[in-house]
Amino acid sequence: MNLSLLIILPLITALAILLVKGLKQVRLVALLGSAAQLVLCFILLYFYYRERNNGNAEGFLFQSGYIWYEALGINYHVGVDGISIAMILMTAFVVIAGVLVSWKMEKMNKEFFFKKRSQN
Repeated sequence: MNLSLLIILPLITALAILLVKGLKQVRLVALLGSAAQLVLCFILLYFYYRERNNGNAEGFLFQSGYIWYEALGINYHVGVDGISIAMILMTAFVVIAGVLVSWKMEKMNKEFFFKKRSQN
């Protein structure tokens, strides 16, 4: 599984929130983005358990890395272990709960949902 999807999806959702107009559309985009994030987290959990059950005992799974700027030693590297899976799932639950709890918010809704999603 590509873990970069878990980073890119909140960014896409935040940008989509900036582009839509109207309270209902902002709420809908925020809810769909957080629900998609939650689904991706459960897919990650499934693949993680499948890898562990198949005997993969590496410390981190689904690792990927890219050299961004070699002259300064700037790299991008992601991977998950058991504790990070739990933290990713907890974050996804908190984000979708936050969107649902703040559903009745009327003032500055676009700014509220943009800020909430982009900090994920």
